[in-house]
Formats: sequence, C-alpha cells, structure tokens
Amino acid sequence: NKPNRAAMMASVCGVRWLCSFLMVGTAMAWQRHHETVQRLWNELQEAETTLDLSDPSKIQKYCDQKLDHFDPQNPKTWCQRFLTNATFEKPGGPAFICIDGEDYPWQSGKRPYTMACNNMVQLAKEFGAIMLAVEHRYYGGADFDGVPDFTTKNLKYLTSRQALADLNQFWGWISTTSLPAVSEVVVFGGSYPGSLSAWARKLYPESFRASVASSAPLLAQANFVGYNDVVASALTAPSVGGSPECLATYSKGHAELKEMMTRAEGRRAVEKKFNLCGYNPLDDENNIAYWAGQDGIVATIPQYNSATCEHTSCNMKLFCGNLSIMTKSTVSAIDALQLMHDFQIQENEARGQPAPACTDVSYAKYVDGMKRTEKVSGTDPKAGDQFGRLWTYQTCNEFGWYQTCETGSNCPYTQGYNTIHWALELCSLLFDMSPGDVLHNIDKTNEFYGGAAYPGATYTVFPNGEVDPWHWQSTLVGEDPTVDAIFVKGASHCEWMHAVKPGMPGMLIEAKKAIQNKIASWLPMAEPGKHTKPEATKDPEPAKDAKDAKDAKDAKDA
Repeated sequence: NKPNRAAMMASVCGVRWLCSFLMVGTAMAWQRHHETVQRLWNELQEAETTLDLSDPSKIQKYCDQKLDHFDPQNPKTWCQRFLTNATFEKPGGPAFICIDGEDYPWQSGKRPYTMACNNMVQLAKEFGAIMLAVEHRYYGGADFDGVPDFTTKNLKYLTSRQALADLNQFWGWISTTSLPAVSEVVVFGGSYPGSLSAWARKLYPESFRASVASSAPLLAQANFVGYNDVVASALTAPSVGGSPECLATYSKGHAELKEMMTRAEGRRAVEKKFNLCGYNPLDDENNIAYWAGQDGIVATIPQYNSATCEHTSCNMKLFCGNLSIMTKSTVSAIDALQLMHDFQIQENEARGQPAPACTDVSYAKYVDGMKRTEKVSGTDPKAGDQFGRLWTYQTCNEFGWYQTCETGSNCPYTQGYNTIHWALELCSLLFDMSPGDVLHNIDKTNEFYGGAAYPGATYTVFPNGEVDPWHWQSTLVGEDPTVDAIFVKGASHCEWMHAVKPGMPGMLIEAKKAIQNKIASWLPMAEPGKHTKPEATKDPEPAKDAKDAKDAKDAKDA
C-alpha cells in the first residue's frame, strides 16, 4: 500500500479502495486511488440510487451457487449475495441486473464502487423494470465461503468464466422461483463488470436479452501501452481543460526526475524535495517504478476526471490550470510538480485530511501486503491488500492490462522503470506464474472471448469516454446492426453512469438518452406508455461523435 500517497489524493474526491478499476488496470494503481474514486462516485451518485447497502436486511443470499461450474464432480457450493428492488416494477416489465466486479466486500452503509449503476436505476423508472445486483465471487472477502483462504491453490476458481456462469445460474434460479413474469433481462456493468455484461450476452443469449457494457475492456493484453497514450492525450484535450503546455510540463518534470535518478546526489535531492519515507528509497529501482513510473509523482487521474470534482487530482481543468501558474513561478518542470505535490496536500488538509509525515514509496511493502492470504472484511485495514491480491491474480491469470511506461513511449511519467518485464515479475512473486504462463493465459482469454473485435455479439451497446484510457481496449465502432458504440466526447471512465445532477455536462445527458434509445429498440415490451422515450434527434452517436470514435479507433489500430 501507499497510504500517504492515497492521502495526498484524497480530499473532496475522497479517502476510504478500486478504482479503476476498477478498474483500474493494475492493482497497485487501484489501491492508491480507490479511496479517492470511491468518494467521488459516492458524491456524484448521491441518494438517488436504490441499490445501496445501507439496510443489511435487504441483502439476500443464494447458497446453491456452484464453486466450479465446469467440473460436475465437484459438489461444493457457496452463498452469493444479491439485492433486489421493485420500486419501479410494472407487470410484464423487464429485469435490469447490475453486475458487481472487482471491489471491496459489500458492507452496510457503503455503496460498492463497481456496482454504481445509476443509469440503470434511472432507466428502470422508464421501463418499469425490477432491479437486481449480484456480487462477484471472492470479492466478498471474509463473507465468501467458497474457499477457506486466498492461497494461490484456492484462487483457481476466481475467473471471469466462473463469474459469468454464476450470473447465468443465479438468473435461472431467481427467474423460476421469484420472477416468473419478467419479460426480458438487460445486464449492466461498467469497467470490468462492463466486460462481464458484454460477455454474458454473448455466452448466454437465452438468458440475457441485451447488454449495456460501459467502459468495457474486451481485449486482454500484457503490455497495455495504449493506457498511457490516452493519459498523455487527455492532458492535452481541450474538452476537459487540458493543453499541450500541461502535457509538456508534466512529461518534462518526470524526464528531469529520470535524469536525477542516475546520480546519488540527484536521488537524495528528489527524496528530500518530495519528502519520501525511509533511508535512500530511490536507490531501489522497484521504488522508482512504483512511485514515478506507475502513475506519476503527483496525482492526476484522467480516467476519473469530472467537471464537478473540486480537487486537482480528479479535475483536469483545475490540474492543468494550477500547473500552468506554478510553471511560471519555477525554474524547472520538476519544481512545478513539487509545488503541485505540496498544493494537493494543502487541498486535503483544507478538507480535514491530515498531512502525511512522509510519502511511502516502498514497493516491497506493497508486495508483502499482497502476499497475505487470510480473508478479511471490508472494514479491515488489510482489505486493500486483499483486493490487490485478488485482482492481480485475475490480471495474471486472464487479462494482463499492465499499464507500462516504456522508454520512447508516449507515457508522461518517468519512463524506463515500469516495463512489461517489471510488471510481469509481480505474477511470479505472488503466484509463481512465469511471464510465459501469463502470456499464454492472455492468449487463451482472447481466443475464448474474441477480443475487441467481439465476433458473434448482438444486442450490446458499448459506451466509451474520450479521456478514459480503457476505451483503447473496447469496441468503438459497431460492426453488426445490433452492436452499437457510443463515443462520448470529453467523458471519463463510466461517467454517464453517475446520477443526473445540476451542472452535469450535456454530453453525459445525451449519452444516457442514447443508451435508453437502444434499449427501447431492443426490448419487445418497450411500447408507448411503458416508458418515456427521449428524442432521437439528440442522440450523440452520429456525425462528429462517430468521427471521434473512428479517429480513436484508427489511433488504436495504428
């Protein structure tokens, strides 16, 4: 963990896990930023969502879920938690299922980050749908009763294919026991759960009529260079307040740091400048990769950019505007980044987050934390380590998605330390998987699901955001009449999934309407009077946004 680094980023955008996500692609980035993103999403969603965990009595269990769906000789089962809400249900209406994913365990009063399906909740009003949410296997931590601990041998059932089979079996059970009158089922998810949503429609079309797969990465890839290509692009994007000058200062500061890493006196100067913990921590190149090569020495997260965030870490316009002012008052770019570093600490202090004694950049401590195999609850201080271990296992066993910063790339961080070789070493340290094993696993995943080309898919819509790096691994242009792609100018990761609030950018409102139009055209029960269909003329898919999507696809293919 890097608790002090997380504290630097906390503030209005948050301190508690995931993003990215998330789904953030690598567990180390996710652990550093999860608390920031969790609070940001909680603020953006606010009270409108009806899929929260504030009342423990609403959490139900399905205890006949198979631990291994693909071994008929294994009788072991586990209890999968789920929520239902019939607030908007109408006779003969559809069921909308929100898929949870890589997250901290469900706990009372805490809304899971990846289960934030506010767009689904709003659409349920229009379509008279009953709403459901299902928890992902293993991420329940201490409440996951399928295995006694999270040793490597017991992680073999933690796969997307098993999770998809869970979803199909769950729906088969609840549809016959409790919801026999449901007309159709639409599955929703964002980030990795968005991938699950798309794959659920593909693998189990008899169960799930349609899918909304927001910010869904589909192509497994070891060296995910495209992630930081988009980060660099976002720093220049006028749609979110970026500029070429912002990228130039940010990249130059990290390049200056790299030059200083070649000399002992340079390393000591950086350690003092940024108040790093420990004795000569930058003599260890693992620490340099972890701190300066993974996601930058000061916090800026285009993946979770929001115009309503009041902190520089999650508002590109604020970040680049302040960095421009700081650049004018300093001699070097790294000095400007130091000012931003100090300013973000002040932002956090103004919002009640104490300044850290120092910034911990210990990669060894991070790895040691993820070697813990005991199961813990979401309130346990070790919950972040637990998440990191589980999600890292999935990246090693299925997806890759290592956001590298190779020398000569477009990555704006300190290049040459966070390499694919360094990223793959973590799989060996934690799970005894060789680089060859990981690459083989990734090939198998793409062979099974079809990659970003997504062959054989139908009735799936893929919304993606311009400044979200995950659009690089998703479907940007629908190749089938029933597969659609919505490319949202200026949007970040799953941003249209937030609840509608005053000040929400118009492109997010239009994306929500475009998704609604698609569902209306695909559900047989979507008749006049069953829902309020928005005006199709405001659909953001045609013309300029379609060209933006094609341009993004061409850049990805280049």
